[in-house]
Amino acid sequence: MKKIDIAYIAGVMDSDGYFTIKKSTYNMRKFKDRKNPQYSEKCGIKQVQSQAVKFIYENFGGYYRIEKPSSENGKPLYAVQLMNKKAHTFIKIIYPYLRIKKSQAQILLKLRQSLDKGKTEKGISYHKDRWGNTTRFIRYRVSPEEIQYRETLIKEIKSLNDTRPWSYIPI
Repeated sequence: MKKIDIAYIAGVMDSDGYFTIKKSTYNMRKFKDRKNPQYSEKCGIKQVQSQAVKFIYENFGGYYRIEKPSSENGKPLYAVQLMNKKAHTFIKIIYPYLRIKKSQAQILLKLRQSLDKGKTEKGISYHKDRWGNTTRFIRYRVSPEEIQYRETLIKEIKSLNDTRPWSYIPI
């Protein structure tokens, strides 16, 4: 891919893109088979014109969709979303050319470093399958310090993404 194309994509992401962290506690709540939430990088873009969105999708993959208009006279939105390692690869490539959202992208790069460190704590759990047989599983857990670090990254990226001139304090 040409440098001018990468710079173009970075400019598009600076103007209309988003960079955030997805935290999932679904398996903790629903199946109770996890002790820690799952964290993943998430970035994407939504625009009324399809050209830039399709260009990103064709070069980096991800999930492409067309969203219905939110108002009666609105236009459909073209969107592409990248998660996990696809998002990481995308961010690494466009990072040198980002201007406005470079801090958010840097936080996602830090998150990937944390995720790549691996799991440090080892535990054993037993689960019954659908026939009632008990199976032994080795489970690896992330240290509480690493979880706290990831939570700090979420707070940082939320504060950077919050564009309100005042902070909302619930009563």
